[in-house]
Amino acid sequence: GLYQDVEIWLLGDVTGDGLVNFSDYSKVLSQSKNPSSEVLTGYAFQCGDVTDDGMINFSDYSKVLSQAKGNHTLW
Repeated sequence: GLYQDVEIWLLGDVTGDGLVNFSDYSKVLSQSKNPSSEVLTGYAFQCGDVTDDGMINFSDYSKVLSQAKGNHTLW
């Protein structure tokens, strides 16, 4: 048979540690303040783009921050 290993991160979990916390929302904030930076790239960027609009901005940051505070805005 054919096998493929995959890794799936939670929406908003840009560090891939299984949690949405300070580490995640601080990186999302940094990326949103400077869109041309590469704070988040690849899969981490996709996980941080919680509004699914192709960019990371304050809307994404506020949702990730709210999730980190336990408000369950993402899932």
